[in-house]
Amino acid sequence: MSLLQGINTTTDTVEEEKDVLGGYQPFESDVYEFSIKLAYLDEAVSGAISVNFTLEDAQGKTLRTTEYITSGNAKGRKNYYEKDGKKRYLPGFNLVNSISLLSVGKELHKLTPTTGVLKIYDYKTQKELPKECEILSELQGVKIKIGVLQEIVDKVQKAADGSYVPTGETRVQNSINKVFRASDGLTVAEIKAQVTEPEFLQTWLKKNKGTIRTTATGKTTILTNANSVPTTDNTSGSNPFASKNPFETPPETLPETTPDLFKKGDN
Repeated sequence: MSLLQGINTTTDTVEEEKDVLGGYQPFESDVYEFSIKLAYLDEAVSGAISVNFTLEDAQGKTLRTTEYITSGNAKGRKNYYEKDGKKRYLPGFNLVNSISLLSVGKELHKLTPTTGVLKIYDYKTQKELPKECEILSELQGVKIKIGVLQEIVDKVQKAADGSYVPTGETRVQNSINKVFRASDGLTVAEIKAQVTEPEFLQTWLKKNKGTIRTTATGKTTILTNANSVPTTDNTSGSNPFASKNPFETPPETLPETTPDLFKKGDN
């Protein structure tokens, strides 16, 4: 008897094959409206503090991202760095602070975390384990628009000295690049300037929609498709900091925003 005996097709109870792609498919570079399903604080071995998001679009597709809002212990665990005599917030802090302002109208350090137990992936055991975390409950369930980039990056592995080095292979991932208010598409800077039209959102889309950014070769390039000629983009790149308390008062040269500006159009 053939091994194929009894392996037939039927339309009675078995669904027919559909044209679908298996596995998780990264988001294409574009602006998406997400609902914040989860946001919690975590701490890296270096001491750097991160905010970890689970975002969900209208179709139920999720985007998970980790944004470092402070440097590690070796760099003072600060949410800013100094360059050319000026203090600048870390890119990750700016993103998370923007999410907080544009979703609930509060600076990040004015949120009140709650404590809860979450299942967090543990790299030592390579499985999810219960862990007590500080959860940013005020952000849960609110909507936000995110400028998402699709990127090709190096796969890395841990070397004998503890550093991470490229393996020679690459992978595709998504990263958060810009944040916009869900109700009108405005940025933090536009709201401060009392701009009423989402001009930067259109500028962002014109530059980034449908592109693939690659840092796998050590420099940032942008590809519009597989046959495009790469063009170097010097406006972005990896943060040199490993990414003190994230809720500390911002440096005196970096004034707080005025939350009242963000009340109009709150979600």
